[in-house]
Amino acid sequence: MIPSRRSRRSPARNIGYRDTASPSAASTARMRREQRKHQSSLLSSGSQRSKAPERLKPRSKAVRTRTMGTPPPVYMRGGMANLPVQPRKLGAAPKRRYNVALSVPGAELHLPAIPVLHMSWRMVSGVLTALLLALALYFWNSPKYRINWVEVVGLQRLTGNDINTVVNLAGQPIFAVNPQQILQDLQQAFPDMMNISVKISLPAKVVVKAQERQPVITWSQDGREQWVDMEGMAFPPRSNAGKLIVVEAKNSPPMIEKSSPMDLRFLSPEMVGVILRMAIKAPKNTPLLYDGEHGLGWKDAFNCQVYFGLDFRDMEQKLLVYQALANKLQKDGVQPNLISVEYLHAPYYRLER
Repeated sequence: MIPSRRSRRSPARNIGYRDTASPSAASTARMRREQRKHQSSLLSSGSQRSKAPERLKPRSKAVRTRTMGTPPPVYMRGGMANLPVQPRKLGAAPKRRYNVALSVPGAELHLPAIPVLHMSWRMVSGVLTALLLALALYFWNSPKYRINWVEVVGLQRLTGNDINTVVNLAGQPIFAVNPQQILQDLQQAFPDMMNISVKISLPAKVVVKAQERQPVITWSQDGREQWVDMEGMAFPPRSNAGKLIVVEAKNSPPMIEKSSPMDLRFLSPEMVGVILRMAIKAPKNTPLLYDGEHGLGWKDAFNCQVYFGLDFRDMEQKLLVYQALANKLQKDGVQPNLISVEYLHAPYYRLER
């Protein structure tokens, strides 16, 4: 097509011409064709590069997080589209939601969501531990479980005040009582107690049951008096025990081999038996004498000390020898201070004091 002459006019002749119309359809189509060519050129160049293995670029953490945290689409009922919807955070515990329908069509009242609790063994054990600690504190501090008085059963000379002073349990919780410790304290403080038992019961009751040793001998030495029972146990005098055999000692009795520190024997059972038999042979209402060198004896009617040793097997013959020697000394007018028949075949007497 040959161009027209009007198109070859100089620009000076077209000074007053202004194109104010919008782009025509032809120009628009031309622009689209150019865009397609440009895209096809880019695709052709990209196909050549695609022969090499493509390396996928890792997506950034922020992009992954944003993609995973994108909430699912929410559909709202008519008339409620303007309400804000907050997506649930990842990792948060699910909550149980309750909705209440209102009188307005399509409107609901959303109540506060309640978290859904999943009970685990750790949570259960923690709750049980807390409950046990609370119960322990309650029982420990409750006045209902504190001891006011220790009851005493089976004692006559000892009183309840004596026992409570030693055990000292007033005001203490019943759970802190140690029966074995109470037993040891009572045995050390009161040797005249035997067969001791301690019974504890809730809410706050402690009962001490025991028996008292029955004394048979009063051992007097260096101005100190103590009672001795049939087993040789010595203990302080208490109240009135009736008539006892009195032994006035110049020295301590023979040592006893004890089996344990709790063994509080003072005399051997054999020596207790000798004292009881010797008291039968002694003059009435006369105390027995004990000397570490000469043994047991008494004072006769002439104020003479008579000793027979600690062997009671030949006591009848020793009494006959003593009687014969005393009669001879009295006939001769001799007033001895001491007569010893400890050895049956070698009796002797002393005049000096």
